[in-house]
Amino acid sequence: MEQGYYTISLPFEAARRDHRGWHGHSFCLRLRSNATAISDHEWLLSEAARVVEPFDYSLLNEQVPDVADPALLSELEQRLRAVGLPLNRLALRSAPDRGAVIDLRDGQRWCWRSFRFEAAHQLPNVPPSHPCHRMHGHGYRVILEAANGEDAEALGQLWQPVAAQLHRSCLNDVLVNPTSERLAEWIWMRLRMYSSGLRRVHVQETEHSGCFFDGFHHTIWKAQRFEAATAHAAARSITGHGYRLRLYLSAPLDPDLGWTLDYADVKAAFAPLRDSLDHHRLDQLHGLAGGDLLSVAKWILNQANAQLPELYRVDVSEDEQRGVIAERDPG
Repeated sequence: MEQGYYTISLPFEAARRDHRGWHGHSFCLRLRSNATAISDHEWLLSEAARVVEPFDYSLLNEQVPDVADPALLSELEQRLRAVGLPLNRLALRSAPDRGAVIDLRDGQRWCWRSFRFEAAHQLPNVPPSHPCHRMHGHGYRVILEAANGEDAEALGQLWQPVAAQLHRSCLNDVLVNPTSERLAEWIWMRLRMYSSGLRRVHVQETEHSGCFFDGFHHTIWKAQRFEAATAHAAARSITGHGYRLRLYLSAPLDPDLGWTLDYADVKAAFAPLRDSLDHHRLDQLHGLAGGDLLSVAKWILNQANAQLPELYRVDVSEDEQRGVIAERDPG
């Protein structure tokens, strides 16, 4: 079944005092709401902004009894619920490398932390003409997600021995075929024995692509962008945006190549559809008469099915605050 969600991001600046003393953060709260529960994206943004406003440029210790990320997110959840906002997921980023999440559909809560390392690799099983057959390198980003009370500090300690093995290394000395998917599996196996709360490992080779592994399944994503104009009922006139996309795909791992799909193949398969959107007026395209953001996401999800049957989710944002998600069951 296809689902649609509105997302909004609300940044705020605040200081807090914990065991490290006083310090300040550029926080960002992200909300997700089922699109069938509300009729106006802008209403969700304005109502949530009123809840977050008292936290902006404040001392959090004067606002809440516990200023740790999970407790602060729970406080925000209560205040958002009190004004009747229909939410199904909340995420708080307190720094570029850490944050907390609540999935309100099933009550799951977890923290995440990201890390960087530099390494070389080459993929021995791809054709010699493939760029990844050559020895090259990346500035990798790894995100660890953990529940059961494991916070950013615990994740930092968990990561240290793995970082010592990976940073400034050749990954072929660690793995025979070091694709992102195989690396995510390797990290999972190394850390799961020490972390009962580990729920997912995310590996990014570049800013435009990445993969997830949860102990059972692999998911990859590929970022895209296009520039377009549109007019819809909520707009007073024609407007334009630099739209940002994330395409999420789920497929079995190829036992020989060691990946689910080649990121380059995903980009090439999506290119004709992207070209049909780029530098066009969206509300005048066939099947896109609405021209609004959610219509665009659902249109992409359905139109891409022939070229990319593995595609199950499309995220589209028109600016730093407003976005949507269209998804269907990966199965």
